[in-house]
Amino acid sequence: MTAFCSISFERLMFGPPRPLPEVLRSFALHLPEGARDVSYKDLGAYHGDQAMIRFTATEHQLLQFTSTLRTGSGGPVALERGGLPYISVEEGEDAGWALDELTQYSSAQVYSGENDSFYGGQISILVDERQGPSVLVVYVSALKV
Repeated sequence: MTAFCSISFERLMFGPPRPLPEVLRSFALHLPEGARDVSYKDLGAYHGDQAMIRFTATEHQLLQFTSTLRTGSGGPVALERGGLPYISVEEGEDAGWALDELTQYSSAQVYSGENDSFYGGQISILVDERQGPSVLVVYVSALKV
C-alpha cells in the first residue's frame, strides 16, 4: 500500500516558513513599537532571501520604522507621495494583498542592515494612506541576493 503525501512545491523547495522574528532579523528590520495587524509571507532564504511584511501604523510609528532604514546616499528616508509604487501588483498578489486598489499612497526604495548597499537588503515600502495618518497600512518587500 502506498501513502500519498501532500506537501506543497513551495515547502519542498524552500522548507518551512521562518518565524517572523527570524525574517526581521535576516533583514535587520525593526517594526515600530505598537504596530498592529502584522502579517508576513516568507518567500525563502535559499535562493537569495525574500519576504513580504504588512502592518498598520500611525504616522509617528511609520517615521519610527523608516528611521531604522537608509538611502543609498546615507541620507534620511523620504517617502514619495503618489510616485512610483515600488511594490508591484504581482508581488502583492504573491503575498495575498490587493495592491491594485491603492489610490492614495507613498512609496520608497531603501536599504537595511549595516551598509548603505543592496547587500544589507533592498527594502521597498508602499504605504496605503486612504484611511488617514492614524491608520496607515504599510507594505514592505524585502530582498537580498
